[in-house]
Amino acid sequence: MTPITNALPDIPRSYTAICEWAACMVYIAVSYRRVPLRRSIIVSAAGLASLVAVQYFDGSMPIWFWIIGMLLAFACMYATILLGAGTGKREGLYITARAFVLAELVASLHWQIVTFIGVRDGFADYDWRAIALLVVTYALCFGLAWMVERGNFSQTTPTLPTASAAIATMAIMIVTFAMSNLSFVSTNTPFSGSVGQEIFYIRTLVDFCGFAILYAQQEQARRIEANTELASINAQLESQHQEYLQSKENIESLGRLAHDLKHQLAALRAEVDPKHAAAGFEQLEQSVQRYSAQQHTGNPVLDVILTTKERTCA
Repeated sequence: MTPITNALPDIPRSYTAICEWAACMVYIAVSYRRVPLRRSIIVSAAGLASLVAVQYFDGSMPIWFWIIGMLLAFACMYATILLGAGTGKREGLYITARAFVLAELVASLHWQIVTFIGVRDGFADYDWRAIALLVVTYALCFGLAWMVERGNFSQTTPTLPTASAAIATMAIMIVTFAMSNLSFVSTNTPFSGSVGQEIFYIRTLVDFCGFAILYAQQEQARRIEANTELASINAQLESQHQEYLQSKENIESLGRLAHDLKHQLAALRAEVDPKHAAAGFEQLEQSVQRYSAQQHTGNPVLDVILTTKERTCA
């Protein structure tokens, strides 16, 4: 492995925990919340404490524990979103994957800016200027993410991703995380960097691409759902239009029938032969019977279709 030139210091554990927690808060804010606000606040506070504890615990372990530590952090984010917003299991997993990529992006971007300015001006990780940069960067990034994502999620109905969409989201998250951190594992790959600032640039760029892909995926799913709903509405309107046309035809037919009945009744009143009168009444009854046959299934659209086909067959 080629050593990293001008290696930058690692992101402080507390910064990472705050970033992951803030990403969860963004998606809890834009998603449909099914639990009381008080519960969301309590779960959010517990989630922040859990993420800080996990990050510092991971930092105290050997380097091989790094992946397990990331899985523990993801599990804390999942529990925070699942309990804080009251999502379903699949929905919570889908949203957590998006929050994880967002957290990776913002953490990498913030630390890239801090190290660039810090190396030049010479301030420490927890210097007031570093903390000020954290507040400004996190506020801008997560505020922008909230503005972008609130149009992709409904606050009145749950987000119900399909199994394939959830699997695709998890796959995108894993690939994004792996590619963005590849240089920390090995610098001897075509996709790795060997200079400290370059590595963080690659990480930020890859995380941004992952976030953009997930955003496009959710936007596409939302459009498909909207098109499906629009097609359903159009089909319902078309059925109502056909029902209207059938009703109009029935009214016109009844008008013609009433006109014919008047003439038949007038002829029957003038008829003196009982046989001819009985035949006239039978013919009159058959005429009325044809229009009295109606289907009643409980579905008005199906009633119209069956009644129309029955009359056509007759």
